Formats: sequence, C-alpha cells, structure tokens
Amino acid sequence: MSAIEQERDTTIKVVEFPEISPEDGLFGIWLNTKFGDYVLHAPAPSELHRQQIILHELAHMILGHDLAVGQSNASKLFPDLPEDAVVRTLARGHDDNQLEREAETLADRLAHSLRVNAQQSSFTKVFG
Repeated sequence: MSAIEQERDTTIKVVEFPEISPEDGLFGIWLNTKFGDYVLHAPAPSELHRQQIILHELAHMILGHDLAVGQSNASKLFPDLPEDAVVRTLARGHDDNQLEREAETLADRLAHSLRVNAQQSSFTKVFG
C-alpha cells in the first residue's frame, strides 16, 4: 500500500463502514479527498471477501480511475456534506462496467499473487 500512497502522493486509510449496503449493489467506495484517500467497505462475511473489496478499490487507484465530482453515489452516503467536500469520489455500481471489469481483474491478480506468495499475513498487517 505504501507504493500506491507514494505514487499518489497521499495517505490511504481503510475503514469498515456499515452504512454501505451490499443490498444496494455497493460493497466498497473509494473517496479521494484533500485529506487523503479513503477506502470504505461494507462489513464482509469473510476475511477473503473483505480482502477482495479492498483490493478492488486499490486497483481503481492503481489504474487511475479517478472520477470527477458528481459522477458517483457518494452524496447518498454523505448527505450532510457538500458535493465539493468529497473530492473526486469514486463510488461505482454497474454503470461503469468497463472500469469495474478492469478493477476486478486487477484485484483478482493481486489476490492471486498474495496467495501464491503466501503473503496473506502481510495483507492483514497492512489492512487490519
């Protein structure tokens, strides 16, 4: 994760966020703010699923899938914040299929690499 932070010149924080509802088709959200990047994720039924959600959001960062303000569903999660307070928010559903496929493919490859290299414990150390 430090390599992504360095490349993006920011910090990345990962937070479980119960207000995110998989029933609405949203498992994770990447918020790019002036305070840093935040990966918010729904409570996951397993550690493997949690890992996949986080890797998916990190893949969006790696692939440079930043979106302009107003192109996401973040305002629904943060109704008390002005739209411009959540800068370049990334909240994806099924509308951005190509971006989602790219991110999920990279997330799958990252997960595979973690398994092959037996670095599961490293993931846990970094993301809790």
